[in-house]
This record gives sequence, C-alpha cells and structure tokens, in this order.
Amino acid sequence: MIILIMPIGAPGSGKTTLNNYLRESMSNYFYTQRDEDFATLRKTNSLNKTRKKLFSNLELFFENVSSTNHKNPEKKYFVYLDSSNAKIMCREKFYQKLNPDKIIELNFNLSNSILQERVKDRYHPTFPEDHIKQKEMIDIISKNIEFSNPIDTSNPIDNRITKIYINEPMTLIEIYQKIKICS
Repeated sequence: MIILIMPIGAPGSGKTTLNNYLRESMSNYFYTQRDEDFATLRKTNSLNKTRKKLFSNLELFFENVSSTNHKNPEKKYFVYLDSSNAKIMCREKFYQKLNPDKIIELNFNLSNSILQERVKDRYHPTFPEDHIKQKEMIDIISKNIEFSNPIDTSNPIDNRITKIYINEPMTLIEIYQKIKICS
C-alpha cells in the first residue's frame, strides 16, 4: 500500500524539516529532495538537460517504489515528494504516475513574514542568501502556489486524498500525528 505525502508550500514552510523528521520516525519511508537534486544537476548541465534528468530520476524513483510495493503489497510504504509542489496539474501527474492508494496533501499556507523569518539564516541550494532577494522570491512563489481546494470533489481521484491545512506554525510531532491519523 502506497501512501503519498504531498507537501505544498513556499520555502520556509517546513517541508524539508518535516521530511527529515519523518525519515527518522517512519518505517518503509521513501523520499525525494527535488530542490537538492536540481541544484546538484544544474551545476554541470543546462536548464533543459537538468529538467530532463530530474524527470528521469523521478520516473526511476516511482518505479522503485512501485516495484517494492508490488513485492509486498500488504505493507504500508510512505512516499514524500519534498518540493513546493505548487501546481495542481503537476501534482495530479504525480498521482497518476505513482498511483498511490492514499494521498495526504499537506497545505503549508503560512504568512510571508513567518516564511521570511525562517529562511533568513538558513542554507538552501536553490534559494538566495540576500534577505531582499529572499523576500522577493517568497512573494513570487507564494503567489503562484495552487493550494488544494477543501471543497473540490469534482475529481474522482479525490476520494483517495486527505487534505490537511497548516495555516500557522505547528510542531513536527503535531504534523506527524495528523499524518498517522490519516494513514
């Protein structure tokens, strides 16, 4: 049984921090860190080639998860896609490709002031160190995120989706407990 955990949110919302916590707290846990992968690949490749390689790597990741699940379908396999996952259409493509039994969408919709405070002194491979550029980037990304609609039931895939909304800071344990209840 594949349970996909789909974090949705801007830099600083806690997606990678949560991934690190879940890696230590859950068994049968698979994850990708697409921002890290992008930064590593981009150092030696054009943007177009980087995107192609990222896509290929993600395809292999999905195949690995599916193969593992096929061998032991009675086990729960948790899959975490660590990125902003900003666009609904992209998320739906992931859902179709992986075909999970359950999807948990974590909608991290924190205020820009909280996000800016969280990112100001941290390293991130795709994020600027300059505070003014950080603010600009957070503003742009925040405006472009398509959060899950809590009342959208028009899509038949929706019966597999549990939507969790995080509109104020929560502890990792609180988020973990919400995930466990849904899984």
